[in-house]
Amino acid sequence: MLKFTLLENVEPNPDILGILKDRTTVVSKGKIQRINKTNIKTVLPVIYQVVHNKQTIHIYEYKGNFKSDRNFYVLELHKTYSLKEIKHFLKNL
Repeated sequence: MLKFTLLENVEPNPDILGILKDRTTVVSKGKIQRINKTNIKTVLPVIYQVVHNKQTIHIYEYKGNFKSDRNFYVLELHKTYSLKEIKHFLKNL
């Protein structure tokens, strides 16, 4: 069985939380872990579940340079966004 060592807890972005404060949202914190006895790192993203018009939108926030500074991924749209783009997207929901 694989054993993991926690390298870092990833907190949600405060700018995104400020935009989502008036919406029904569930936020899961992310983690960066290393598999013991290897040099393999696993990244668990911060997950924002936003309810909009009775539909849940899942937004994943990855730490670091995920797809060249596009750290946000919207699961339902299969598209990546930068911080500026995701703020614009969320304000227009």
